[in-house]
Amino acid sequence: MHPPIRLFTDEDYPQYNALSNMLYPDYAITIEEMQFLDQHRGPTGGYGRWVLEDDHTIIASCDFSQFGGSGQSRVYGVNAIVHPAYQHRGIGT
Repeated sequence: MHPPIRLFTDEDYPQYNALSNMLYPDYAITIEEMQFLDQHRGPTGGYGRWVLEDDHTIIASCDFSQFGGSGQSRVYGVNAIVHPAYQHRGIGT
């Protein structure tokens, strides 16, 4: 059984940023840059992020964005990331 999924909080930025940068080193950004991007999203219909922890360590995350404008209100983006040590265990599928 997997630990429960919970909503992302501001306190999660350091661990989430470290996981994201580990998985996408070519696109690594600072915590401050990540917070800026989150705070300055364009007018969208929705956004959310959730995390999964193991022993108080973020091991996976999923977020979605609804893109608005130009009649594209039904366009969504979804991103899921899983720590390499926890991949191939059914997390994120």
